[in-house]
Amino acid sequence: MTASVAFLALFAAAAPCLGQVPKAQTAVGTLAEYLRSRGFSASDLLALDRGEVVTRILGAEIVAANNTAEVAVEGAVRVDVPSRVFSEAVSDVRGFRNQGVVRSGIIGANPRASDFEGLSLPARDASEMKACRPGRCALKLSREDIEEFRSRVDGNRPDYDRQVDLFAREKLLGAMSAYVGEGAGAFRDLDDKPTAVSLKEQLDGLLQNTPELLACYPEIHQYVRDYPRHPLPGSRSVFYWSLIDFGRKPTLRLTHVVDYVPRDTKDVVVLWTQLYASHYFNGGLGVTVHRSEGAASYVVQLDRLRADDLGGLFGGVKRRRMARAMRSSLQTFLLATSQDLKARATRDAASTQ
Repeated sequence: MTASVAFLALFAAAAPCLGQVPKAQTAVGTLAEYLRSRGFSASDLLALDRGEVVTRILGAEIVAANNTAEVAVEGAVRVDVPSRVFSEAVSDVRGFRNQGVVRSGIIGANPRASDFEGLSLPARDASEMKACRPGRCALKLSREDIEEFRSRVDGNRPDYDRQVDLFAREKLLGAMSAYVGEGAGAFRDLDDKPTAVSLKEQLDGLLQNTPELLACYPEIHQYVRDYPRHPLPGSRSVFYWSLIDFGRKPTLRLTHVVDYVPRDTKDVVVLWTQLYASHYFNGGLGVTVHRSEGAASYVVQLDRLRADDLGGLFGGVKRRRMARAMRSSLQTFLLATSQDLKARATRDAASTQ
């Protein structure tokens, strides 16, 4: 789902963090100081005030074993729609941010096998699993799961692909059942690379690198960090799996989405936590905020991903390429979101006439 980011300081033009903005002050004026400090130009600020999308790359640095880099981007767009319209748009979390999604399915609060019935792995994944070994596996799996796969699934059977899918569904069900009961600490370490990776440590690192989330919304920060130990009244949690094709290997992801309206604010905060990915990514965190300031409102998005194999001789080139791709994806998302929200607001206005 990186250099410390002050993205939520966009909303901190005056103390306290969520203090009210004077109506006479233009919305872009409240953001200008922050945006300039982050490298946005005067023309960017004017573009934002006109309703255009502004984005930037925050960083792309090696942070963990296996040449894992944390790449982060942020952006904003002015939408000028009520928070109610935004909340309605994100009520279907799979439809709200669905770039590259090939298939997906909702996972219940008490996960069941039927939640994964539509899930199947790409043929290439099934084929490459025949050579899977601890420390060298095409899919991100724990040592225990790799060894179990090798003992249970016969690559010479005519129904091999079906057996692979059944194995994947079983393991994903077990992982989600453990997560809703015990949190991210219940996930086994990934052992597909020379050094094992703790998913809990990756999530903790992502949260640590987003201190403004703690400063502005400490309750949601604590909820995600310690899930499921601290309930978050007024929030809605959704879990889903998705197969995403973004131009490389199609990647299976498990995601936990939290939709929350902080008390005594008009903000709507949506936190997207990547719990698992079959390729490339060891962690991911996305934060979407709808914030009203006087007559204006904005959608602000922060995306962080931890991906491995981004070091070595050409590591810098690979990290820059990934950062540019994430920025382009963010640009597309914010533009589509702006258009969708404005269309929804227009339909709502027409229906009340």
